[in-house]
Amino acid sequence: MPNLRVVTGDAADLPFGTGMFDAATASFVLSHVLDYRRGLAEVLRVLKPSGVFGGASWAANTDPYSQAWAQLLADAVSERAVRAAEGQIAPHEAFFGDASNFETALAEAGFTAVAVHTVELDCAFSLELYLRDRELGSGGRFARQALGSDGWSRFLASAREKLQSQFGSQFSYTRGVLIGVGRRR
Repeated sequence: MPNLRVVTGDAADLPFGTGMFDAATASFVLSHVLDYRRGLAEVLRVLKPSGVFGGASWAANTDPYSQAWAQLLADAVSERAVRAAEGQIAPHEAFFGDASNFETALAEAGFTAVAVHTVELDCAFSLELYLRDRELGSGGRFARQALGSDGWSRFLASAREKLQSQFGSQFSYTRGVLIGVGRRR
């Protein structure tokens, strides 16, 4: 894409003028923005009149694999510590994982014609791919740092064994994605 221009900036202080864009998106971002209200106000500001916003957020994890992983982490480094670490990375994940909260946040920011839809994604992972994915998550990154290299290696070996014993080598589940849309007046 030779004409693509990449710009970085703070979601709570977007580096764009008012009313510049026909559309804006925030894919799996709002849960990470410390002041999501300010971030949504900025999106509204940079949209043209009748501009459209679309955002995505993970619905709450309810699959048994995520619950088992969370318990393994809690047993290794404490649930409180994991939650604190995850809260630093994605302070509003639980909030935006609820469709009514997502809808309310968009409406309170000033968007009209607000709607939030849930799309179900079918997920299928091998145990190894699942573990690699979990290692990249905020809880996994925190545990890796807290346990150190050797401790993390022991933890992963134990987690692999326990998850294999409980679920087998293939994980299949459905995960919800919330898609929120709104329009600038």
